[in-house]
Order: sequence, then C-alpha cells, then structure tokens
Amino acid sequence: MKSLREVIEDAPKTMTKEYLQTLNIALFQHDLESDTDIDAILSSLLLLIVDPGATVSQQHLAIVILQKLSPIKSISEILTLEIGPLLIKAFPVLLVQDISDQGTKELISKLSWCLYNGNWPLECQWQLLGFISTVVASPKTPLTQEDMKRVCSLLSEWLIIQASVPSNKSLGFRRSSSSLSITEVDGTNTQDFFTVLNYGEFKKNI
Repeated sequence: MKSLREVIEDAPKTMTKEYLQTLNIALFQHDLESDTDIDAILSSLLLLIVDPGATVSQQHLAIVILQKLSPIKSISEILTLEIGPLLIKAFPVLLVQDISDQGTKELISKLSWCLYNGNWPLECQWQLLGFISTVVASPKTPLTQEDMKRVCSLLSEWLIIQASVPSNKSLGFRRSSSSLSITEVDGTNTQDFFTVLNYGEFKKNI
C-alpha cells in the first residue's frame, strides 16, 4: 500500500471519486509528514468543491479531506468572491479554518457584505446568514460591531418582508379544530410566518 506522501504526489489532474476515496483512507491511516508539499492538491480540492460540474460524492469527499488538512493558509487566495454563490459549498471548510489568519479574516468580512447585494439568490443568502451567525459566535470573529449591526438589521428586514407576504399555502401543520386567531402585537392578522411577537387568542364557541 502506498504511503500518504506517495498518494499525494501521484494525484491525477482530475480528482476522481476513486482517488479521493484512496486519499481519504490514506489520511486516516497515516500522519502527514511536515515536509510534504500539499499546495497543489489543496488548490485542486478547493476548486473541486465549488465546481458546478463536480458530483455530490466528489464534493463531499473533498470537504472531508480539506477539513483534515486544515488550517489552510492559502485558502483566501483560491476562494475569492468572483466564484459567487457557489462559495456556499466551501462553508464547512471555512468554519474549521484559523480565523486569526489575515487572509481568512478578509474573506469572511467580504462574505458578510454579500448579504447586501442582489446578485446572490435568496436561498444562498440564507445559508450565508447561517454561516455568518456561526462566525459571529466565535471569540475571534473578524466581523466588526458595524458588520454585526448590519446583519441584525438585514435579518429584521427579512422577517418583516416575509411576514407581509400574503400566502394561502399550508405550512404542513395540522390545524386545530378549535377557532384560533393569531395576530401581531398591533392587532393585525398574521400570515403563515410566525415570530415570538405573535400571540394567539382562543375564541370559544358558545
């Protein structure tokens, strides 16, 4: 069986599922020697997880491998904002990086600003918000107080917009047989979106 160094040095130009499985097993069985050059394979793996043509299996294996090889000092040089919404695929890898690294700090700060442009689909913005929320909880968060205020402000706006959109769709919850009126604190009827500001008034039939 090949050593971990040999598996890395024999990496093919195209990261196939079979090779990724071999590399993952080698990482599990052997420790990485400090003098092993892994820059090329790190670059290939990072580009693979944001490649729209890659399979789910390839991306999952690449993420697991990159998490084992973290922290990655050159990550901000490869993962740039030019990649666009596909960066959400890299969030599991970004979360295990050394946040004190200057490049990683800058990338996360730039990502927080992507919440405010209209170029990212709403679903991607929600995933980005979850990522930013996790980063904020870190004692080494690179986000400033101003960044966090903007995130909180945007979250409030999204809640208001969602609550004001009329919808007849059922959320999948079984309705009570009793008559239940759900209203906002100002007395207006609420929609399908429920927040802690809502309250219910039971009206009993006499």
